Amino acid sequence: MKLRLSSTAYIALIALFFTLIQNIGLWHHLSDLFSKEPPHSWIFVATIPLFIFFALNIIFTLLIWPVAHRILIPIIIILSSLATYGMYTYGTFFDYGMIVNIFETNTGEATSYLSWGLVPWLLIICVLPIVALSLTKVVFKPFWKELLSKLISIVVSVVVIAVIAGFYYKDYASLVRNHSEIKALLNPTNYITATYRYGRYQLVEAHMPFKHLGEDAVDTNKSGRPNVVVMVLGEASRSMNYSLNGYKRDTNPQLSQRDVISFKNVQSCGTATAVSVPCMFSDMTRATYNPTTVRHQDSVIDVLNHAGINLLWKDNDGGCKGVCDRIKHIEMTAKIDPSLCHNGSCYDQILLNKLQQFIDEQKQDTLIVIHVIGSHGPTYDDRYPAKFKHFTPTCDTSDLQNCTREQVTNTY
Repeated sequence: MKLRLSSTAYIALIALFFTLIQNIGLWHHLSDLFSKEPPHSWIFVATIPLFIFFALNIIFTLLIWPVAHRILIPIIIILSSLATYGMYTYGTFFDYGMIVNIFETNTGEATSYLSWGLVPWLLIICVLPIVALSLTKVVFKPFWKELLSKLISIVVSVVVIAVIAGFYYKDYASLVRNHSEIKALLNPTNYITATYRYGRYQLVEAHMPFKHLGEDAVDTNKSGRPNVVVMVLGEASRSMNYSLNGYKRDTNPQLSQRDVISFKNVQSCGTATAVSVPCMFSDMTRATYNPTTVRHQDSVIDVLNHAGINLLWKDNDGGCKGVCDRIKHIEMTAKIDPSLCHNGSCYDQILLNKLQQFIDEQKQDTLIVIHVIGSHGPTYDDRYPAKFKHFTPTCDTSDLQNCTREQVTNTY
C-alpha cells in the first residue's frame, strides 16, 4: 500500500529533505565558520534553515509536476547525493571551476574520489529516499486548481523569506559578501547554476573565431648553441608547505642545495587544473581571466612555436587543458612503463622516460614542459612509492575523514 500525499505536502517534504540532509556539507561549513566567527545574533543563525527551506520550496514547486517528477526528482537526488559527499568529505565547492573539472577530468582522477565510504553514504541519503518516494502516491489537483495551489505556496514562501530578510538583511548580506563560497555549497542550486554556466560557455565557444597572437615573434638566440629549458608545471603545490618559503619541515631538501629563487607573491587563477593551467600560459591576469576567451586564442606556448622554438609537453596530470593542443605532446600511461603506474595513475618518475635522450638530440632552442601529478588528492598515498614515505604516520586511503589532520598533512 502506497502512502498518499498531496502535491503541496510532497513538495514540502522534498524541500525539507534537501534542507536538512542534502545540505549537510553547508551546515558543516557554517558550523566551523560560526565557531571561529561568532555571529551578531544566534536568532539570525536559526533563520538560515528556514530561509533555505522556503527558497527550495519555491524551486521544487516550479519543478514538480505530474509524471515528470517521477524522473526528475530521483535524478536530482542522485546528483545531489554525490555532490553532498564531495562537499562534506573533501570540502569541495561546486562552483563553475568544479563543474569544468568534472566534465574535463579523466578516468584516473574521477575514480580517485570513489571509495568504500561512498557506499553507505549513497545508500542512506540516495537509495533509501528514492525507494521511499517510489512508494509514495502524489495526489495532484486538476490543472487550474494545482496551478492556484502552487501560486499560493510560492507567495507564502516569498512572504516568509521577505520577513526574514526584513529583520536580518544586513546579517545575510554580510555573510554572503564575506563568505561567497557559501553559494557553492547550497545544494542543488550550486551545481545546477554552475552546469548551466558551463553549458552556456560551450554554446558561445562554438561560434567564436580563434585569435592568433604573437605571430611576429622571433628567436633572438644567435650564439649558435641551443638553449634547452625544462619547465616543471606543478599540481597542488602550496607555498605554505615549502621549506624554501619558511615551512618548518624540510620538504625541499634538494632544491635548498641549489641557487634557486622562490617567488612568494604568486596566486593561481583557480584550484582547478582546467582553470589554472590555461590562465598561467595566457596573457590574462587572475582578475581578467575569461575561460571562453582563453580557449580561443594563442597561449605563450603558441607564441614560442611561432618563434621557431622546439616544443615538447609531457603530461602526467590529465592533460594540458588545450594549452598544448597545437604542439607535440605525450600523455603518460601504463603502456610507457607499467611498473610506475597503479590504480589508474602513474608516479611522476615516468616523466623521465626517454627525457635525457630527447634533450641530447636537440639542435635548436627547446622548451620541455613537464606537467606533474604532484600532490593531487584525495589519493595522496598513490603519488609516491613506499620508499619515499618520509613523513609519518600517513593516510593511506582516499577516505580522508578517517585520518587525522597530521596523517593527511604528512601524506600530502
